Amino acid sequence: MDLSKTKDELAEGWINKQLQRYQMQGLGHLAVIEKDSGEFIGMGGILPREIEGKIVFEISYSLKPRFWKKGYGTEIAKQMKIFGNENKIANQFISIIDKNNLDSINVAKKNNMKILYETEYLGMNVFIFGTETIQKNTL
Repeated sequence: MDLSKTKDELAEGWINKQLQRYQMQGLGHLAVIEKDSGEFIGMGGILPREIEGKIVFEISYSLKPRFWKKGYGTEIAKQMKIFGNENKIANQFISIIDKNNLDSINVAKKNNMKILYETEYLGMNVFIFGTETIQKNTL
C-alpha cells in the first residue's frame, strides 16, 4: 500500500483495479451488503491469482471487523463456490489463508476445502486450501 496517497486516491485505485479485473476476466470483488440493515459490510468474489507460476481462482472475502464471527465469511465463501461451480469458472478453487488466521481456516473447512500445501504469498506464510476438482474451465 502506498502510504503517500490519500484515502480517496487509494479507494479510486482499488475501484479501478476491480473494474480492470472485470474487464479482463469477468471476475473480481463484489460488495457484500447486510440484508437487514442494507449496510456495506465487506466484499467477496472469485479472483484469478498467480501462485507458483500457475493461474488459480481464489474464493476471497474481507469483512469489516465488527462483522467477524457472525457467519458472513462462511456464507460468502459458500455462495462464491456455488457460483463458480454453476458457471464452470475453473476446475478447482482455492483460498489463500494466513497460517495464523484460525477463523478463515475454519471458514475454508466449512466450505469443504482441505489444505493442499503451504507456501509464501505476498510476504506471508500461508496455507493454500482447495476444493476437489470439478469440470474443466470453459472460459
